[in-house]
Amino acid sequence: MKKMRTRYQTRMPLRERMKAPKEDDVQMEVARILSTSKKVAFFHSIPNEARGRSKATQTRLVSMGLAAGVADLFVWWADGTYGYMEVKTGKGRLSQKQKEFQRLCAERGIEYSVVRSGRDVFKVAKGHALPAGKQGEEKQ
Repeated sequence: MKKMRTRYQTRMPLRERMKAPKEDDVQMEVARILSTSKKVAFFHSIPNEARGRSKATQTRLVSMGLAAGVADLFVWWADGTYGYMEVKTGKGRLSQKQKEFQRLCAERGIEYSVVRSGRDVFKVAKGHALPAGKQGEEKQ
């Protein structure tokens, strides 16, 4: 009798699975850094995925404002500026819709960053000032 695999089992060796973090893992790391940064006034995730959902649910989400290509995070910096962050893994690439959104932001002078790790978040944050009254540099 053939043994059935559960949905958590895969043919890929554990060592291979551990090499590349998933986009969700990267986004959780980014969110943790943003939530503790003195340079961030507010940020939120933009859950903009309809894949794997029923056609009825997809239609409902689109009618509620779901739009393909919008970045993963909106960040309102403490210096009063704001922008979007698209989270990707090391090998992840922007889709055509994401490139269109990136261009739309650039045309309007809105910051748009692609971040692949927590290190990238610190690089983006470096371009923003600490709010008045906050002393010292942030730790990386």
